Amino acid sequence: MGTLLERVALGDRDAISQCVREFGPLIWALVARRLGRGADAEDLVQEILLEVWRNASRYEPARSSEATFVAVIARRRVVDRLRRRAARPEDAAPDLELPSEQQRQMEASVDARRVLEELDSFPEDQKKGL
Repeated sequence: MGTLLERVALGDRDAISQCVREFGPLIWALVARRLGRGADAEDLVQEILLEVWRNASRYEPARSSEATFVAVIARRRVVDRLRRRAARPEDAAPDLELPSEQQRQMEASVDARRVLEELDSFPEDQKKGL
């Protein structure tokens, strides 16, 4: 029968629905933590779910858990969104001060530490291939 993502890759509609139910909250938590809970975050969650669907065939159970695979996709998309925002300051609110380079480096360091802490909380069998 295969893993959930393997079934998603085969176009199994039930698996796609199950994938949204199972990984939607994880994706939402990762996005909301960095982008807040606005319309932009909701749009990004949908984009991430589409990317998970498009890339499900690349999932390798021997390398990581499905949750890790999904989290890595989500994290990359969040970082991409934040970079695009930073590259287009005209999209920022007029009274919003953009962070300095030092602030960005500190935030990146904190983000890296958070990711490592989250990964450390995974069971050992899910850490394989990370």
